[in-house]
Amino acid sequence: MLQRARIVHGVHVTTVVTVDRTPRGTVGTVDLVREERKDSPWAFSVRWLRGREKGRYSRYFTEADLGLFRLASDGDVQRALAKATADLGPQQLTLPYTEWLLIRDGRVVDWFETW
Repeated sequence: MLQRARIVHGVHVTTVVTVDRTPRGTVGTVDLVREERKDSPWAFSVRWLRGREKGRYSRYFTEADLGLFRLASDGDVQRALAKATADLGPQQLTLPYTEWLLIRDGRVVDWFETW
């Protein structure tokens, strides 16, 4: 299981199971680490390494979610980057996109998109 101390901005992680709508084996970079406060727990978010902009950011994950990830190897990262660039054609324009998930009791109950 991944340890909390290993989660720092910029570290690459890989999902070991399907997380929400993100398939097992997807590589991402820890984008934000939120420190523990009185009114909110320690948490982190991941920016997925995908060729398309849609759904690149994750929800906040807490310490209870660390078992969903492992540290990504250099090979994992290189394969993800190669696939991301191969998915884009030379004439494609990527647009900023955000996918929001409504999670209740650990389950995704609804989602919506914004451009």
